[in-house]
Amino acid sequence: MRFKLDIPAFSKQLKVSPPAAVRDILLRYALVPTLRIMKPLKDLQCWEDLFRNLLKKDSFALIVIDDCRYDFFDEVYRDYISGELLKVKSPGPHTYGWLPAVFSYAQFRNLQFFCARTTIKTHDIKARKFVPNGRGIDMIDIFPRKNDNLGAVLPRDVNQRVVEKGLGRRNIIWYLQPHFPWVCNKDLSMTLLNEITFQDFTPKDLIRAKLEKKGISGKRIARAYARNLKLVLHAISELLETIGNSVSHVVVTSDHGELLGEYGLFGHPHHEMPQLYVVPWLRVKGFKETSNLSLHKMNFNHNEIS
Repeated sequence: MRFKLDIPAFSKQLKVSPPAAVRDILLRYALVPTLRIMKPLKDLQCWEDLFRNLLKKDSFALIVIDDCRYDFFDEVYRDYISGELLKVKSPGPHTYGWLPAVFSYAQFRNLQFFCARTTIKTHDIKARKFVPNGRGIDMIDIFPRKNDNLGAVLPRDVNQRVVEKGLGRRNIIWYLQPHFPWVCNKDLSMTLLNEITFQDFTPKDLIRAKLEKKGISGKRIARAYARNLKLVLHAISELLETIGNSVSHVVVTSDHGELLGEYGLFGHPHHEMPQLYVVPWLRVKGFKETSNLSLHKMNFNHNEIS
């Protein structure tokens, strides 16, 4: 495999931060190729194939939890939802790489789309294929509460909107969690928002350096991420009880994963790494009997999160 170095981009980055420029070169042309060999993704099932097959169904609910790694999901999902879990490869390492590749299919039509991903808009130029015109897509945006300093849509608010609107025959329900900000750890999230700007567009080396300066460990970040994941899974289990047998197929999946300190990186940069591309695809078991699901008692009070 041949690699072409972007000399102008490297020179520009070298002027801004020599250590970051060298690190990026090592990442792109040493680490990533090594990971392709040691942890190949080509043998995994393709997310797009499963999605296309689901779109052929007359009745379904595709539940998307944003930024969810397969390994974290696999550890905890059984406490909340029963089903058949598949390990699949996402078409992109971040939302803007995933949207155009997925929702431009001709079968993506005639459905309700509940969306808590408030950075995604119907006419967002980065995702202009997100909602194709003339395809009968009922876009239902869900926004954060006015007094929410984190700017995050809570899972329970997604549930409430779904119940108020009601499911159609074909539905996509997109939760923000476990993506940052971590609503179960507001102090940490506010620190990152105010002082580090922990966002998708922030240079990943800058995130790592500032985390180290603030004394925030990768383990602490991972714990906050895991709690956010448990929160959304708890909400999904409640939603499944509520909607009963409204649809015949239910899948829980994600758009991409997250780096939580691996290789000294955080977030989801545009690199082919297992933590970013490998996501869950859970076919919910016995969905028509979900009214008998038992809820797992969590180690924090879901109702107190506001």
